[in-house]
Amino acid sequence: MLRSKNLQHGFNMIELAVVMSVIAIVSLVAFPSFMSMIGNAQIRTVGESFRNGLQLARAEAVKRNQQVRFKINADNSWEVGCVTVVGDTDGDGVEDCPAIISQKAAKEGSSSKIVVTKTGNDNVIFNSFGTQTSASGQLKQLDIKNSNLSGSDLREVSVRFPQGSGTIRMCEPAITAPTDPRKC
Repeated sequence: MLRSKNLQHGFNMIELAVVMSVIAIVSLVAFPSFMSMIGNAQIRTVGESFRNGLQLARAEAVKRNQQVRFKINADNSWEVGCVTVVGDTDGDGVEDCPAIISQKAAKEGSSSKIVVTKTGNDNVIFNSFGTQTSASGQLKQLDIKNSNLSGSDLREVSVRFPQGSGTIRMCEPAITAPTDPRKC
């Protein structure tokens, strides 16, 4: 049986240099798109957090048969709690309607580059029917964007809840196609 004594194992230096060059070029092309994708995902995460908090406040108002407030704090954290705190009336050791039912930190799941613009006051109050109360100056809309992105990479998300309704909707103001469900 004949055996070849010049079997090669592994890569030579030229092959390794070519592969490393291709990886470097692909990385340089893909990196900006990847960063844009992460920034837009953070915007969406913050928008979903606000929308979920509003939906929680609405559900708690119906469940507890009380007015429940969704409040945005100065640092963009939020909390859901009863407008009128009701103590333990049924003797189970738990308040029937506490001041804070749930809360979320400001930058949970996002970066410091996220900018939230509020239209109206800092509160939305839902009644026991799940609709907003008619109190003037309530929060009407939240616009969320990433200050680190610009141009075609910039995506803005808006959380809207028309006064007097229980509807809570997240949309993108930049989309104008009439059949696109993301349109505001």
